Amino acid sequence: MLVVAPLQGNFHLQKSRCSACAYPAVRTRKFNWSVKAIRRKTTGTGRMWYLCNVPRRFKSGFREGTSKSSDCKHSSIKLAAKLYFHVCRRSSFESHKP
Repeated sequence: MLVVAPLQGNFHLQKSRCSACAYPAVRTRKFNWSVKAIRRKTTGTGRMWYLCNVPRRFKSGFREGTSKSSDCKHSSIKLAAKLYFHVCRRSSFESHKP
């Protein structure tokens, strides 16, 4: 019988327990004397189909189903840079007029 979690043949039929991950126990089997085994099974070695989206969602404050607000800081910074560019450009043209 193959265990659903690691898909290895480590499930003991008489003990009804996986020797690799301790399935069906709630906690995953892990011992500190085997550092390499912990490294192989740790977060980031699999797909991370949930955790890979968390940093992006954190940036928006976990906002869902709403449109982007118009008063976001990036748009105000772009507007300020644009205005500064036009002011500097206009002053440089005025100084070169005969």
